[in-house]
Amino acid sequence: MGGKVEEVFWAALSGSKSDVQPYSPSQKLEPSEEERMMYKLFHVYEDETGKIQTEEIAERPLRRHMLLDHDTFILELYNKIYVW
Repeated sequence: MGGKVEEVFWAALSGSKSDVQPYSPSQKLEPSEEERMMYKLFHVYEDETGKIQTEEIAERPLRRHMLLDHDTFILELYNKIYVW
């Protein structure tokens, strides 16, 4: 990966490659029950102008009908990420 595609990817996430750090077993901390129950759902879509937009879905509880077939969704759990 590289070039324009990588630039667009990181711009859409408002981050950079240097923000991602490798896993280190020494950094492992046990999460609290509250931390384990926290999650976020993000809707990633292309707006009318062709720009990639990201919006957090705050509605709870999450329901299957919230996922649209023509858009992308990212579910961020405490220790996992799922992409639809």
